Amino acid sequence: MKKFVILLCLLLLLCGCTVSDADPTVIADADSLIVPEQTQPKMILSHELAMLEGYVVLDEGDVRHNAGNWLHFLKECEAGNTAAVTVVSFTLEESGYKYVRYDLSYNGNTYTVEYEKNGEVVCDSASELVYSTGKLEPSMEPYDSYECYCLNDLVIYNDLIAEPDFEGVNEIFLHDKEGEPAIKSYSGDAMQPILELLWTAEYVSCDPEQYVYGMKLLMTNRDGKELVIELDLNQGYYRYGMQTYRYGEISTLFAALGIEQWPDSVLNEFGDYLG
Repeated sequence: MKKFVILLCLLLLLCGCTVSDADPTVIADADSLIVPEQTQPKMILSHELAMLEGYVVLDEGDVRHNAGNWLHFLKECEAGNTAAVTVVSFTLEESGYKYVRYDLSYNGNTYTVEYEKNGEVVCDSASELVYSTGKLEPSMEPYDSYECYCLNDLVIYNDLIAEPDFEGVNEIFLHDKEGEPAIKSYSGDAMQPILELLWTAEYVSCDPEQYVYGMKLLMTNRDGKELVIELDLNQGYYRYGMQTYRYGEISTLFAALGIEQWPDSVLNEFGDYLG
């Protein structure tokens, strides 16, 4: 009996604990163990995922996706309604893309933004969003101007705008498909109504909710730069690069182009989408 007690004590010493130190909760299947939350990897947002979530996406300080959601937020605030929007701003660093998520809300009187900085959640508020616009330095090519909204000194939303330069254009070509022969060309006095329509169009932050771009105007300016203007087939919008401009009614464009309807090739391809 004495030998048994001695052997039991040796076994307990080798285990590094006494019977009273044993914790029954430690004995469990590996699959049932819960990893502490702070050690679980956090999901890294991508541009695409942020876009699909409906967040307003900025890349290197320029809005790229869901600008319409930002405009909707502003409209609700102007009406005095409570509203909220999330902006995710991406910047490219040596280790890859980093992002900051801004959760902005309005309660009818005050704008409040929450975001993470240096591992801590920051909350800031103000009675208004400060809007500014202006021209950019030549070093910001191809962008010419900007529109910006700030809460206090924090930039929440920024839109860099590339404005088409029509100076020196001496011929315009109307195409249904780029790379194929032009359907019609314009020069001299015949192109002036087109240039006037394009020059006076109003910049808008995003495409309309529904759009069908199916025709193009091609031209070259004084600097030898080719300009590609995509025309909406139903509405008074055109797109230059990633920028959208509104000029009025589609009938105004038809008059400037000297046509009564789109060519048969376009009607055959897009007929189901034309209003």
